[in-house]
Amino acid sequence: GTRSLIGARTFALAEEAIEVRPMELIQRHQNDPGREEVYELIARKDQLTEPQRARRDLYWKGVVFYREQLLDKALATFHEAREKYGSDGAVDFYIRRIEQLQRGVPSLDWGTSRL
Repeated sequence: GTRSLIGARTFALAEEAIEVRPMELIQRHQNDPGREEVYELIARKDQLTEPQRARRDLYWKGVVFYREQLLDKALATFHEAREKYGSDGAVDFYIRRIEQLQRGVPSLDWGTSRL
């Protein structure tokens, strides 16, 4: 449900000129324990309308709750974003993922997968 994704380095280089929202933390290489954040590029700096900014900020708040494993708060925040601003591929992804986690579906552990 996103159009343009950028990595942390691109974001760092262009931060002064763009608006983004976080998408996911990814592991670039199987043997690298570090993770890199991937962002959705959403607009040029200062080009978001107030409703777009509020939508992005509410989404970001949900991502923070999700990463802190505060799943009930994250789910409520993503539902609020969907109710206020409509359906969104990324919001819908997080709602589905949290509901899976709450039902006991394990998280993906790419580091243990065999290629």
